[in-house]
Amino acid sequence: MASIDDVCKLVSETKKWTPLKKIVGQVEDNKFSTKFYYEIFSNIYMQVSPFKGGDYQNTADSPYAVAALICPDKSSAERIIQFDIENDVGSTLDFNEFFLKVPNSYSEILSFVKQENASFINESASYRIAKDGAFLFKSIETEKYKFYFRNPVDSDFEKPFAFLYKFMD
Repeated sequence: MASIDDVCKLVSETKKWTPLKKIVGQVEDNKFSTKFYYEIFSNIYMQVSPFKGGDYQNTADSPYAVAALICPDKSSAERIIQFDIENDVGSTLDFNEFFLKVPNSYSEILSFVKQENASFINESASYRIAKDGAFLFKSIETEKYKFYFRNPVDSDFEKPFAFLYKFMD
């Protein structure tokens, strides 16, 4: 079994549009949370696409990795993947465990992404509109990262509960 360090190294070196089977070897159907998220390690998921770039045809290499979702526990992942807020236990993420060294609060992360000269910074909130309109999460997103937060009220000191690392070409 791989260590967290091995998985973090794998994630940090993965290029966008790498076939999932090149990353994990044997693709197992039971590791898909949905057709877009594949668990590669405890609470680390590959976000995948059935299509490569602008080519909208399935190939033998599909699905393709586009990002890695890193969560402290399964309930945090399910909040993002399945919009399951009812079973979320409220864990937060500690970046010291992972390859990315970033600050660990909303305001510090916002300052961090601004200093990186991102081509865009998007602060947004997501709601479960189709079911009941419940708040899901707010996020800070750039072309490289997306940080997820639970509190619908702004708090400079809130810690993220998940992180999406977007693979580059």
